[in-house]
Amino acid sequence: YMMIILRDGTVYIGELRTFDQFTNVVLEDAWIRNYVNKKLYEKFIGTLLIRGDNVVFFAEIDPNKDSMMERINEKEYQKLKKSEKSNQKDFATLFSWNLTMYHD
Repeated sequence: YMMIILRDGTVYIGELRTFDQFTNVVLEDAWIRNYVNKKLYEKFIGTLLIRGDNVVFFAEIDPNKDSMMERINEKEYQKLKKSEKSNQKDFATLFSWNLTMYHD
């Protein structure tokens, strides 16, 4: 599986099908990810085409480490998102946390 982070901070996970010289990417079995405090909410999308000029980060992830993250449902995600709005971290903090989680 691949993790792709876009310029706006959107995170997608999916099975890489193809990419081209412009970094346009097609993911199958794609999920959009939202992080709140070290918890994870995922929503299934399906097949996804991502335009390359939006891609900031593109990397393979380890499914064993990925499965250790605490997953939450949509209701809990919305509740945490509301309470976390005042303490919202910037994208750089979230991005560096993701990198350290998969780097070992």
